[in-house]
Amino acid sequence: MSDDLFTIDTGEYLVEMAKINPPLHRKILDTTGFIYVSVPQGSEDSVPHLHVYLDKSINDKNCSFIRLDKAEYSPHHDIIKLSRKLVDSFMSIMTGIWSKHYVREKDGTIRSATGYEAAVDIWIDTHGIDDGITFEIDESTGIWIMPPYQDLFYG
Repeated sequence: MSDDLFTIDTGEYLVEMAKINPPLHRKILDTTGFIYVSVPQGSEDSVPHLHVYLDKSINDKNCSFIRLDKAEYSPHHDIIKLSRKLVDSFMSIMTGIWSKHYVREKDGTIRSATGYEAAVDIWIDTHGIDDGITFEIDESTGIWIMPPYQDLFYG
């Protein structure tokens, strides 16, 4: 890692993250408690995933790592399962419309993206797609289909 990413105060390297659907984060913080969903943009494993921070420390020790390409926890981190309340918050962020991020459908229509669609776009723009990784696509729109995360969390 480059020296400009090193913080003297903590002795840790900084990791660049893209927060998903910031307006919904603020709304959820006011109603159900803290959750911070982000896409890593620094050096990362090739498995597409999200960091779901569970408290204001934004520390990997209290973070759930969830795959973007399937409803699984990411295998390259320790598994911290989300509570039912946080699952509902996560689903709101991922299915909610993010008015500052757009997707283009197969017919050329441009519309605001969901948190999930934005997260996949950000991952692909940052990391590309490695062999063996596939994202399900809606054939009629050409847009990413979110995996059934509720099955993973509630199962």
